[in-house]
Amino acid sequence: TENAVKFIKEFEGCDLRAYRNAGEKYYTVGFGHYGADVRQGQTITYDEADRLLRNDLKNDYLPYIERYRQQGIITFDLTQNQVDALLSFAYNNGVGEGGLKTLVRGRDAMTIANKMLEYYHSGSPIHDEGLKRRRRAERELFLNGNSATVQCNNTSTTDTRVKELQHLCNVIIGANIAEDNIWGNNTDNAVRQLPLCGIPYTQPQ
Repeated sequence: TENAVKFIKEFEGCDLRAYRNAGEKYYTVGFGHYGADVRQGQTITYDEADRLLRNDLKNDYLPYIERYRQQGIITFDLTQNQVDALLSFAYNNGVGEGGLKTLVRGRDAMTIANKMLEYYHSGSPIHDEGLKRRRRAERELFLNGNSATVQCNNTSTTDTRVKELQHLCNVIIGANIAEDNIWGNNTDNAVRQLPLCGIPYTQPQ
């Protein structure tokens, strides 16, 4: 649904230039679109990123939720808000074992909602905080409807510090990243190259 698309966009961020994370086989572009169809150095428009996200949700994620319902892995009827929350969770964690399938298998709605909060370990304290916020928002959406999305929107529109930092990266180092006020992977990589008092940034050990 539109609510799921909007919700996921808030947390994924939009990278219009392809990047590849350490240890991954393929490149990623847009709102987290990953696969063999993404090429090194590829750039896309915002509309193309939107289309990729919608196609991914429709073709690669939503069918698993329906399949798990039919197979009895999900043991109760889902509301649309619950489907939207599970779409976001699966898009971030995958649909198989260790991801969506493990989360929902044989559990009631409250247990699923509470177990969502355990999926935040990325190996980076900074990224973990973002994942914790996403899990809390997914849980809220799963249990109570649209309030999580509204809260996320309010956060992103009232604080423009990320957008200002993105602009600096574009001006100073020619990063060519989207100035969308969302901290995506390209923004993270660009900030690490931004000179601070003439000294390039390096992550503290």
